[in-house]
Amino acid sequence: MKELSRLINTPLSCTCGRVHEVPVRSLSLHADMDAVAEACLTYIQGRNLLVVSDLTTYELQARELIGRLEQKGFKAGSCLYTEAKVLPDERSLGQLLMSSAGKPDGMIAVGSGTITDLTRMAAARQGIPFLSVPTAPSMDGYASGVSSLLAGGRKTTYPGVTATAILGSLELIAAAPLKLLQAGFGDIIGKKISVCDWLLGHTLNGEYLCPYILGLVEQAADSVIARAEGIRSREPEAVQGLMEALLLSGMAIAMAGDSRPASGSEHLLAHYLEGAFLREDREPLSHGLAVAVGTVCAGMFYHTVLNSAEWVDKEQITAVREALGARQPVPWQIRSWLADIGLSASPADYGISRELLREALLVSHFTRPRYTIFSFAAKLGILEQAAERVLDKLYPL
Repeated sequence: MKELSRLINTPLSCTCGRVHEVPVRSLSLHADMDAVAEACLTYIQGRNLLVVSDLTTYELQARELIGRLEQKGFKAGSCLYTEAKVLPDERSLGQLLMSSAGKPDGMIAVGSGTITDLTRMAAARQGIPFLSVPTAPSMDGYASGVSSLLAGGRKTTYPGVTATAILGSLELIAAAPLKLLQAGFGDIIGKKISVCDWLLGHTLNGEYLCPYILGLVEQAADSVIARAEGIRSREPEAVQGLMEALLLSGMAIAMAGDSRPASGSEHLLAHYLEGAFLREDREPLSHGLAVAVGTVCAGMFYHTVLNSAEWVDKEQITAVREALGARQPVPWQIRSWLADIGLSASPADYGISRELLREALLVSHFTRPRYTIFSFAAKLGILEQAAERVLDKLYPL
């Protein structure tokens, strides 16, 4: 927590030429609902609040929080999502905005990824602060300033507002379903790809890159990979390490003012696959698990493009290798990381067909203007060949 505490409330004049700042004003992983209510007194001007939750998190914490807020003189409304699986889409955002008609003075998101992203977006649109009460170590968006939402069935990242305070209970977070811990692990190991894509864009296109922020993201990923077995067995120290890494990644996004440091080709694949599942009316694919699959595929794609003998003399390959250095993803390592947390490295085990993955490999780089290994392969004219080689390894006859 020392690294996280050092980053909040402290503008940093960086060697990259920018001043970085994380606008989170308070952070604790040992907070009860009374502490959250006290934080509302400190950080929200006014007494009209809206608590956002789903059926699970309402029973876990939101119900108690509403009572605590009312004891302290707040008028605490509730936006309660009753669906078994809440989607971060137009309908859910509309429900939240309608629940906040009259414009509350602030919001409290009690939940994980979807609840947090919806609340962040609604708060940003209304120009009000929000507090985050995380309930699972499932994603890195708690401390970020962007929301990943479904628009027209496609995952899109929107600018939002950073939580004023993040106050969770580590005991409750560690008790979250294993699939949510695995999702957080999957989201974090994706950073091993995103930093490579960021370096790729910097090396080939002169894109802005901050070595300090890049180092924070790498630190977050490495710390979690080293704790995989402890996270799987719910060791408190390991779960705390996972949560801190997720917060650190989110802060890196806030410092950069963009999700670039923590989202690359692995996220492009994940978002495409998530959207495809919804368009096909299938059970939603968890974002963190989709990122885990995307990390496997992007890692194999990197290895294929940079290490196939017939392509070594192509334009700028040498410069890319030098820029990445030891960071170049090694496919067997990624598979090993997933095995340690109890996840499969085979896309087929997640219901992803060869045809769907081929489509994602060939098309996902068009979904947002972000330079990645897919952009590089397309520039070299080898995108389709590389995709087929990766697919042949992932779906052997």
